[in-house]
Amino acid sequence: MKCPNCSTSLDIDAEICFACGEEITEEVRQTQDKEFDEVIQNLILTEEAEQDEEELESRLAWRKQENLKKEKAIRNYRYTSFAAMAAIVLFLISLFLNWYTISGTVAYHGYFYTATTGKYLSEGVKAYARDKLIDQNQEVAAFSPNHFLTYAKEYEDNSDIHGLLAKLQIYYAKGLYLVYFLILACLLILVFDKKGKLAEVIRVSSILSVIFVLLNTLAMKLPYINLIVLNAKRVLSANGIASTVVSKGLYLYESTKQNLTYQVKLNTGWTLAVVFVALWFVLATVLMEMSRSFKEN
Repeated sequence: MKCPNCSTSLDIDAEICFACGEEITEEVRQTQDKEFDEVIQNLILTEEAEQDEEELESRLAWRKQENLKKEKAIRNYRYTSFAAMAAIVLFLISLFLNWYTISGTVAYHGYFYTATTGKYLSEGVKAYARDKLIDQNQEVAAFSPNHFLTYAKEYEDNSDIHGLLAKLQIYYAKGLYLVYFLILACLLILVFDKKGKLAEVIRVSSILSVIFVLLNTLAMKLPYINLIVLNAKRVLSANGIASTVVSKGLYLYESTKQNLTYQVKLNTGWTLAVVFVALWFVLATVLMEMSRSFKEN
């Protein structure tokens, strides 16, 4: 408390100023208390205003940082989408490259061909007499999944299909139509779905494409379920030659007990397809995780 006359500091209970003798009335005391309270209140309000301003600045800084993170996440999603589109397109191109080369006498007897599918045959095969049973390892044909789809369709139209396994491989070959559809759908999704709402579709499509590659590879590599080997067995049976499918091709029930071989070589096109479909799956998984983070935020 201060003296109203000389501003000397006094005790809060002082009634007279010891410096100038000014009387300290109750009215003066209340006035100074009120002024003191106003000063304290102003200090409190100023401090709260400063705190509010700091909190506002902190919130603005946090929001700006979050927006930058969101923009970065969206940008990374787009970059990953472009990489996924490139992998899908390259996988599509690999479907038109030669995946398989078949050779062996079984392939000579089992490869059904017309004017269309005969384009894939070597000249030596075209001149080969189909009734010969001399085991040969000459290359018969090299083809892509797209070529094999043509082969399966021609086979289905021009020959009687015997056995469930032979029919299954034709279905495997026709599965290429589904792959084409999935590729087109995924490319459209990657172009127009910028927030990753359909990222799961891209991943499921990649898994189905992987299954397509595996099924077709097994169907070509394993004589027991191979359309060409099963057809060779049927052709020989029609000529009165009994045989059974073994791991290397066909075993003939004759006095010579002869084995006719069947070989499949996986070409560069198959390797590229495996690499690109695996890359498609990995990138699709990354996109799906990015999409989940978008939803959580």
